[in-house]
Amino acid sequence: PHLETENLWVVPGEDVRYFSIEDDVRVVGSRYQSNNGGSGWYNDQLEQGETTFDEVSHEVWRTFFTPSEHLARAIRDEMNHLGLVPNQYASAHVRALYAVQSRPLKMVENWVTNGVNCASNLRPGKPIFVA
Repeated sequence: PHLETENLWVVPGEDVRYFSIEDDVRVVGSRYQSNNGGSGWYNDQLEQGETTFDEVSHEVWRTFFTPSEHLARAIRDEMNHLGLVPNQYASAHVRALYAVQSRPLKMVENWVTNGVNCASNLRPGKPIFVA
């Protein structure tokens, strides 16, 4: 489910954000909402022997989403303030009010509990940061 023409890939999405052309480089940004990070779509495009989503997603994320120095310093300061050591804690991000004004408290409590339990399974016995 993509359009490929002469080094141009258009990924399906709800909203095309930008398009730029620079010599041979063409970029189309789109918003693609997925509960699995788009791994199913990505893996469906692979040919035999190509690298799977799980094998590349971490490196792609780190390459494209490296914080600016100012933001990196703020993150380090906050981690130090909270006593968090890189790779020695887990985190859970609960988007309780995403796209709504309110939710039942019990629903939010269940989501937070699930997030903390998942984080605890990832790093047993380590601190958990919940946002």
